[in-house]
Amino acid sequence: MPTFYGQRKTNRGAWTQENLDKALKDLQKGNVSIREVALNNNIPEKTLRTRLKQNNFIKGRLVAAEDSKNVQARQCTERGETITVVACCNAEGSFLPPYCIFKGVRKQKIWEENMPPGSVIQIRKESAYINEQLFMDWLKNHFIPRKSREQCLLILDGHRSYINSPDILQMATDNNIHILCLPSHTTDYFQPLDRAFFEPLKTYFRDACCEWGNANPNKKIGRNHFGLLLTKAWLRAATVQTGISGFRETGIHPFCPSVIPEYAYLENAIQHEVSSSSESDKEILTSTPVTNLLSTQMCIMIDESMAQPGPSNLCQQRVFLDTSQKNECENECENECVECYESYDNTLPKVNWIQCIKCNKWLHETCTLYYNICNLCKRMELKRAKEDKDKKKFKEAKLL
Repeated sequence: MPTFYGQRKTNRGAWTQENLDKALKDLQKGNVSIREVALNNNIPEKTLRTRLKQNNFIKGRLVAAEDSKNVQARQCTERGETITVVACCNAEGSFLPPYCIFKGVRKQKIWEENMPPGSVIQIRKESAYINEQLFMDWLKNHFIPRKSREQCLLILDGHRSYINSPDILQMATDNNIHILCLPSHTTDYFQPLDRAFFEPLKTYFRDACCEWGNANPNKKIGRNHFGLLLTKAWLRAATVQTGISGFRETGIHPFCPSVIPEYAYLENAIQHEVSSSSESDKEILTSTPVTNLLSTQMCIMIDESMAQPGPSNLCQQRVFLDTSQKNECENECENECVECYESYDNTLPKVNWIQCIKCNKWLHETCTLYYNICNLCKRMELKRAKEDKDKKKFKEAKLL
């Protein structure tokens, strides 16, 4: 039952900047906790903590009396480093060793010291998040050697690193593995590790960091200490009781659909209105129709790339379209991503679509670097802001 530690699960379109500002103001007052504010505004807790640190609302603290020499606890103001931990558990409560991903180029042996037995550390140059190659390595060298020869069901979230790879699907089929991808924003109720494991793991890891910081007041936590801290947290969190309770709370084993409350199936009232053509049902990707569909689409893409136009001696002429053709083109453009020009119907990955708040055009969530706005509109906005700032400075200098 693998999942990815530290990834965002809430859609960016499910909350607005106004809700975020309101949540930050509530947290500044100190009346409610971060968890309550996150639930009320449908904002991830990790997003709130990140924004709080960016706005300097959370500062380093020393929990001690004034002029006291005995400091009970310390809190660091550094942001830290992102490390992905891939965890897997079955319904019997047995956990696989953690599969960790660091950002970097070369791996040092000292990082693997004091890690849990059987753990693996991999390095990725771009970021510390998992991709298709790393998931293939996890499936081939970490999961398959430890599974039984019988058929098994592998429940995953809808991450694009593996749901669109024919090689991964073929490997799963050859090893009697049925891959089931959960719909977006449902892992809070259907993912056993999210329900019972990752929250205790974060708490125990935070406790281990605090304990290490108190024992080493003049040192900083680095990659050399990650193995020791993870081992302390992993041994406390990865228990048989935790694994069994995770499957029981999600109603997977023993099978009990009534465990999930009815309000969990209701549509989010804060989420923006989007097209209902996107599929949200569970889908077994290793089934024959889906595999054939991926193979067919791959063949079409290869044929289109091979058909390259040759040189032409015809002169260029301006072509005028009538009103009906123009309307058809506009309708087609509305269904295309404004950044990569990919059609909504041809989108293979389960990537969320967002609407730009400036030009009202649709685009992939992963195609933009900003929040609810396309790259072009954001650049124009920054350009206008810079021009206004320069004009203001010129007027102030002229008055002086």
